[in-house]
Amino acid sequence: MLAPARPPTTPRWMYFAFAIAVLIADLLTKHWATIDLATPVHPIVVTAADGPTPLLALAARGGEEAIRRDANSGAVVRLDKQPMQAHKNIEQSDVGREIVVTGGLRLPVPRRLRLSADQVGKPLSDVLGELWRTDPAQIQSVLDQYGYVVTAHRLDPEASFAGGRAWALLDRSLPVLSGPLHGDIVYAENKGAAFSFLESAPPALRWGLFVAISSIASLVMIWWLARGALFSALSAWSLAAILAGAVGNLVDRVRYTVVIDFIYNYIMVDGRVIGWPVYNVADIGITVGVILIALESLIRKPAALVPAAQPPNS
Repeated sequence: MLAPARPPTTPRWMYFAFAIAVLIADLLTKHWATIDLATPVHPIVVTAADGPTPLLALAARGGEEAIRRDANSGAVVRLDKQPMQAHKNIEQSDVGREIVVTGGLRLPVPRRLRLSADQVGKPLSDVLGELWRTDPAQIQSVLDQYGYVVTAHRLDPEASFAGGRAWALLDRSLPVLSGPLHGDIVYAENKGAAFSFLESAPPALRWGLFVAISSIASLVMIWWLARGALFSALSAWSLAAILAGAVGNLVDRVRYTVVIDFIYNYIMVDGRVIGWPVYNVADIGITVGVILIALESLIRKPAALVPAAQPPNS
């Protein structure tokens, strides 16, 4: 029989130092993902300050091979500054128009949107405000300061950046594993919890619920770690990892209203992709911590439950 778990002898500050280290790693990798990865909704935007030509500027951000591959695929688009009136209703002629903003939003920027037929007749400020979770009254200033319109879907590598022109790369991911298990670094935003739980719930309710639960859970874990004597060494380290993950995702929700994910693993079975939901360093800390605590609770018995040795029968 395994011996009962003993309280940890490691200084408590080391658990908090470990949690802070995991938290920093989580936040730094998420920041990198928002800067160097791209999707059609969250592109990489380069301007005149980034390089002498679009090719050189984009290559510095995403790798020259990817830029040349995407040159004629529509994954690199030209942006231009054009006046946009946020208070005007969207017209039929606006359908298909693509708008990109590079700042002024709570969501990670840049953001891209293609206007659709079901938005015709609605004020542009209301449409953008709802999709980008920004006060409609602020949309005009956002468009004035940070707004661009997509004007070309083919890369001209030697074009100038004159006249407020910029370029956007709409797709960038990094393959890192191949074989039976594939691994890609991709950009993703999760509005819900694990496995996109409650992703379709009303935004205000979803955000308030997750922030409240994460905040309370983090405070409880800090209190447990500060007391220290209740845990084995393994459970203390595990709880520190869970705490770091909870705080890391909480920071994302407060800052962006969404959680940034970027690690994607999948396998191919008969030509079909079977993948695990995209995750991040915080999710790794939470998952590993929960598994270790659960395993320890199964294989170790508390001291109070270990039966005392019985004397031999006379």
